[in-house]
Amino acid sequence: MGGTGVIDHFLEVFTRYIDSGFGLLSGEVAFIATTLIVIDVTLAALFWSWGADDDIMTRLVKKTLFVGVFAYIIGNWNN
Repeated sequence: MGGTGVIDHFLEVFTRYIDSGFGLLSGEVAFIATTLIVIDVTLAALFWSWGADDDIMTRLVKKTLFVGVFAYIIGNWNN
Protein backbone atom coordinates (compact mmCIF):
# COMPACT_ATOMS: atom_id res chain seq x y z
CA MET A 1 0.00 0.00 0.00
CA GLY A 2 2.88 2.32 -0.60
CA GLY A 3 1.62 3.93 -3.80
CA THR A 4 -1.56 5.08 -5.45
CA GLY A 5 -2.03 1.81 -7.34
CA VAL A 6 -4.55 0.57 -4.78
CA ILE A 7 -6.66 3.70 -5.11
CA ASP A 8 -6.48 3.58 -8.91
CA HIS A 9 -7.53 -0.07 -8.92
CA PHE A 10 -10.39 0.63 -6.51
CA LEU A 11 -11.66 3.54 -8.63
CA GLU A 12 -11.42 1.41 -11.78
CA VAL A 13 -13.46 -1.42 -10.23
CA PHE A 14 -15.95 1.01 -8.70
CA THR A 15 -16.45 2.83 -12.01
CA ARG A 16 -16.90 -0.45 -13.86
CA TYR A 17 -19.60 -1.62 -11.42
CA ILE A 18 -21.40 1.74 -11.47
CA ASP A 19 -21.35 1.89 -15.28
CA SER A 20 -22.66 -1.65 -15.63
CA GLY A 21 -25.44 -1.00 -13.14
CA PHE A 22 -26.61 2.19 -14.84
CA GLY A 23 -26.44 0.45 -18.20
CA LEU A 24 -28.92 -2.16 -16.98
CA LEU A 25 -31.28 0.40 -15.45
CA SER A 26 -31.13 3.11 -18.09
CA GLY A 27 -34.77 2.79 -19.16
CA GLU A 28 -36.12 2.85 -15.63
CA VAL A 29 -33.72 5.59 -14.57
CA ALA A 30 -34.77 7.75 -17.51
CA PHE A 31 -38.44 7.22 -16.65
CA ILE A 32 -37.92 8.09 -12.98
CA ALA A 33 -35.78 11.13 -13.84
CA THR A 34 -38.42 12.37 -16.30
CA THR A 35 -41.16 11.87 -13.73
CA LEU A 36 -39.21 13.74 -11.05
CA ILE A 37 -38.51 16.62 -13.45
CA VAL A 38 -42.22 16.90 -14.32
CA ILE A 39 -43.18 16.88 -10.63
CA ASP A 40 -40.52 19.49 -9.84
CA VAL A 41 -41.61 21.84 -12.61
CA THR A 42 -45.31 21.39 -11.75
CA LEU A 43 -44.73 22.20 -8.08
CA ALA A 44 -42.58 25.19 -9.02
CA ALA A 45 -45.34 26.49 -11.31
CA LEU A 46 -47.93 26.11 -8.54
CA PHE A 47 -45.78 27.97 -6.02
CA TRP A 48 -45.07 30.72 -8.57
CA SER A 49 -48.78 31.15 -9.28
CA TRP A 50 -49.55 31.41 -5.56
CA GLY A 51 -46.59 33.69 -4.79
CA ALA A 52 -46.68 37.45 -4.74
CA ASP A 53 -43.04 38.04 -5.73
CA ASP A 54 -42.16 40.32 -8.63
CA ASP A 55 -39.09 38.38 -9.73
CA ILE A 56 -40.95 35.44 -11.26
CA MET A 57 -38.91 35.52 -14.48
CA THR A 58 -35.64 35.28 -12.54
CA ARG A 59 -36.89 32.30 -10.59
CA LEU A 60 -38.22 30.70 -13.78
CA VAL A 61 -34.83 31.01 -15.49
CA LYS A 62 -33.02 29.59 -12.44
CA LYS A 63 -35.41 26.64 -12.22
CA THR A 64 -35.14 25.97 -15.97
CA LEU A 65 -31.34 25.96 -15.80
CA PHE A 66 -31.37 23.71 -12.73
CA VAL A 67 -33.71 21.18 -14.31
CA GLY A 68 -31.87 21.35 -17.63
CA VAL A 69 -28.50 20.62 -16.04
CA PHE A 70 -30.03 17.77 -14.03
CA ALA A 71 -31.61 16.27 -17.17
CA TYR A 72 -28.33 16.66 -19.09
CA ILE A 73 -26.34 14.87 -16.37
CA ILE A 74 -28.83 12.01 -16.15
CA GLY A 75 -29.10 11.70 -19.94
CA ASN A 76 -25.33 11.66 -20.52
CA TRP A 77 -24.22 9.71 -17.46
CA ASN A 78 -22.34 6.98 -19.36
CA ASN A 79 -20.66 9.32 -21.84
